[in-house]
Amino acid sequence: GQPHAPNVAKLNLRTARLSLLAYPDFDEAPFPALSASWVFVDDPAAPPTLRSYDGSLNPPILHRKELMVAPSHPGREDWATLTVSAEALGLFDDTATIGFALNWQRLVHRKGYRLVDGALLPLGNQTDGDADAPTLEQDGASVTVQRHLTALVRTGLSAPVQLLIRHALLTPDTGFFDYGCGRGGDIASLQAEGYSAQGWDPHYAADRPVLPAEVVNLGFVVNVIEDPAERVEALQRAFALARRVLAVGVMLAGSDIAGRPYQDGVITQRKTFQKYFSQGEFKDYIEQVLHQPAFLVGPGIAFVFADKCERRSRPASIRR
Repeated sequence: GQPHAPNVAKLNLRTARLSLLAYPDFDEAPFPALSASWVFVDDPAAPPTLRSYDGSLNPPILHRKELMVAPSHPGREDWATLTVSAEALGLFDDTATIGFALNWQRLVHRKGYRLVDGALLPLGNQTDGDADAPTLEQDGASVTVQRHLTALVRTGLSAPVQLLIRHALLTPDTGFFDYGCGRGGDIASLQAEGYSAQGWDPHYAADRPVLPAEVVNLGFVVNVIEDPAERVEALQRAFALARRVLAVGVMLAGSDIAGRPYQDGVITQRKTFQKYFSQGEFKDYIEQVLHQPAFLVGPGIAFVFADKCERRSRPASIRR
């Protein structure tokens, strides 16, 4: 069929090459895919070159689309916020391949995130399961929550651990303890890279000692605890182990939340509990529980420093 009409113009000042680009889902998609391009060179005898990407399995995509619209555009603020989040996660550090849809999607996943309705949400816990599994009731009989079923089988480092490394808080010379380590994916990956990493989990590693360390991770633990009082205790215990910094990761609320309301969260089809936070609620919760400032370093990820000296000497890349 006919290509979509172009809606973005790009002028290369160095080569004087003008490109007219068609992004049919420019307004809707956070990183819209290119469907067609028309390229005009500085030569009256040269016809424009048309290239179509309709049907491509890996089309080029557009980043930083807020730069393509006027400051008054109604979507500009949200798009700029998404760009800031992507920069904080290191998604723009290497621009060689991120301009293509599949490469971009896989990079986002490797960083421990997923894109949902224009927002980056951390890959925290497993929430889907057998659609025929019985649903737990909130009232009446006691509820047995299968917390351990939320533990992901990870093929790479989780988002909190990647951000600890990105901000140079976790190095091979730094002691690391994973409080609530689940199946131990982060520990195994770190050990394979020469890091000193240990952990404990009430289900998968209950026989391991709980040890203090310079860096402690509480990754996607508090959001699977259905008892609000126990949630507080887990956060306080993890922070008490941290000599330098505690990393905390939680699941953020998105549009794809599925489950039956229970307490202040939901019971999923897998009989697991999930409490979903907003970014602001997450920060407030940590600061109320620990009486320490929480530094949000990515969507659903916060660092809490163990003492005032550490807070003052935190990496410059970490903003309040």
